[in-house]
Amino acid sequence: MGYVNRCEVWVPNLSTKTSLMNRVSTCDLLLQRHERDPFLKRLATGDETWILYQNVHRKRTWSKDNRPSTVAKPGLHLKKVLSSIWWDWKGVVY
Repeated sequence: MGYVNRCEVWVPNLSTKTSLMNRVSTCDLLLQRHERDPFLKRLATGDETWILYQNVHRKRTWSKDNRPSTVAKPGLHLKKVLSSIWWDWKGVVY
């Protein structure tokens, strides 16, 4: 029939042993550095996210091979707000 079954879900990335060992060694080096000079107390970080008033749930769809499986709904930009937060080791800054 020319259709392909596409499930709109996130697939986890499979890490290799080399990348996992690099992560462990980097974390170990950062912990050793923090014991010498507590740099984490001087660190401030933040995050932001768009909050939609009307969340869209993804579902399994069927589509042709050469067509995209999803199409953005018009007018979503009117129903969202940007939320930002900044914090340090003591707690929320702003």
